Amino acid sequence: YDDLREPLSVSPECDYYLISDRKPEQSSIFQYIDIRQYLPKHIIDNTRKNRYCKINVHKIFPQYRYSVYFDGSMQLKNSMVDFIYRLPKTRLIAYCPNPWKGIYREVMSVLQNKRDDERILLEQAEKYWLEGMPEDFGSVICCMLIREHNNSVCKKIMEEWWEQLVQFS
Repeated sequence: YDDLREPLSVSPECDYYLISDRKPEQSSIFQYIDIRQYLPKHIIDNTRKNRYCKINVHKIFPQYRYSVYFDGSMQLKNSMVDFIYRLPKTRLIAYCPNPWKGIYREVMSVLQNKRDDERILLEQAEKYWLEGMPEDFGSVICCMLIREHNNSVCKKIMEEWWEQLVQFS
């Protein structure tokens, strides 16, 4: 649903891919990958299609050591290569702060906008509350992820995130 935005700066040491169910109409630096070749059959809604590719990049690009994910609302203005050299121990950098400042406010926003099932959202919020998740812990929308996606720590974080998304919202 987003318009394709070409990077303003192209790094020769990087390959660029567009994972979508819609092939770009114009020529592009991005190599097109049909999202359907990677998706499990049970994933049918667009949000979860996006999240699958966003989170499971280690399954889509096992031949690469690093990846930079950015969603269609963004346009790359600079090289991301420098960020790769600054990856922390988790081998992951997430960017794009969440305006809700915490998961419980985000749940309320999702409920108000009817973007997911109320029962599932409330069950998820209750689980996190009972586990001790603070109200203002913060959260990140993750419109950009820079990671060493085959690193065991990063991979574990991504797999746990995917499990939470499959179980909840």
